[in-house]
Amino acid sequence: MGRICTAHELLRAVAFDHDVALDEAELEKVFWSYKGLELDLSRERSFFAATNEALARAFEDLARSKRELEVARRELEEINATLEQRVADGVAKLRESERMAAYGQLVAGVVHEIRQPLFAIKTVAYLIAQALRDRDEEAHVAILRTESERLDTLMEDLLDFAKPFNLMRSTVPISVLLRDTIAAFRAQAPASRLEVEVSSDDELVAMLDRIRIQQVLINLLHNAHKHASGATRVELVARPGERCVVITVENDGTPIHGDVASRAFEPFFTTGQGTGLGLAIARRIIEAHGGTIAVAPLQIGTRFTLSLPAEALAG
Repeated sequence: MGRICTAHELLRAVAFDHDVALDEAELEKVFWSYKGLELDLSRERSFFAATNEALARAFEDLARSKRELEVARRELEEINATLEQRVADGVAKLRESERMAAYGQLVAGVVHEIRQPLFAIKTVAYLIAQALRDRDEEAHVAILRTESERLDTLMEDLLDFAKPFNLMRSTVPISVLLRDTIAAFRAQAPASRLEVEVSSDDELVAMLDRIRIQQVLINLLHNAHKHASGATRVELVARPGERCVVITVENDGTPIHGDVASRAFEPFFTTGQGTGLGLAIARRIIEAHGGTIAVAPLQIGTRFTLSLPAEALAG
């Protein structure tokens, strides 16, 4: 007869001999021990399954957090780059403002000193012209008067270029602005035969300094009248652009040369006519609005493009 094993011995055994015998009580103990072990193993499997699921979720959360952190890092880098650029632009503008302020003080002093003798020259030229009326010498006096007037214009341009701009913005209908510009140009240059055409959406409005922008547009019309050889027509066109208002001034005269176009907005640059400050002042006005101005030669004619940023849009 085989020996009788206890339940613990049976559970520890890997295999049983064929002659191992259990009494009924021990067999019952083995049965319930097995059931308890099976229950424990089932619980452990459930625990490990739940743990694995939790770890998988934690891994997904970690991966998502890593992606979000990478996006946040890139956004922070972009913000830092933008901030650095804004700081650099602010410093540059401050330095430019300080430079222009010093320049303005110098110019104001020089203009003040020049204007008094210039006024005296103009007065004497007028008196001499009156005395020499209907005589050949009057032509020489006319040259003196013309040149003194040109100097006076230069003084005005110097002061305008040097002084800071305090923009007086208001809501301006662009179509009205263009029509008023033409009327002002006609009053200033009644001898001009330029045909000026206007195209603008009546609903287009902008927040801008009406007087300053009109000054820019009139200057461009005068340029077409005086310097665009063969020009007979000018088109003033205003349209909404991508987050901006675009105004183009296009003439059909001889196109501007590329080397001249690249220097057109430089202060005191001139091809021999004018003071060389008109376009430099125009650029300062547009940039004070936060916009840009550019010139481009065409196959026929020249186009100036003014762009005002979306912040200037009204409504």
